[in-house]
Amino acid sequence: MHELSIAESLISIVEEEVTRNSLQNVTSVKIKVGKLTAVQPEALSSCFELLTENSSLNGVWLDIEMLPIKGYCEDCRQHFELERPFLVCPKCQGWNVRMEGGHELYVDEIETE
Repeated sequence: MHELSIAESLISIVEEEVTRNSLQNVTSVKIKVGKLTAVQPEALSSCFELLTENSSLNGVWLDIEMLPIKGYCEDCRQHFELERPFLVCPKCQGWNVRMEGGHELYVDEIETE
């Protein structure tokens, strides 16, 4: 389960930002996660909650936004979104496809009171 190590990294990033910007009373952390990362949102939330239980981030809400898999077809020059990583253009059925999104994983916002 790589969600545990991801949660540990997220906590480190948030704690660094809290210190760097003198933030107080963090209420939520919004992250963006691409579908190709294979992150399970429920597992990540559980790990985050468990790891922050006895810390200054106890009770902080982890808001996870899943981002779509995006591609671009070099043959018909179309941008598109996919539900699964099946690298065929949905318009022309071509295989000359470049992935443009779905691997993201980053902290987007840290909300305070």
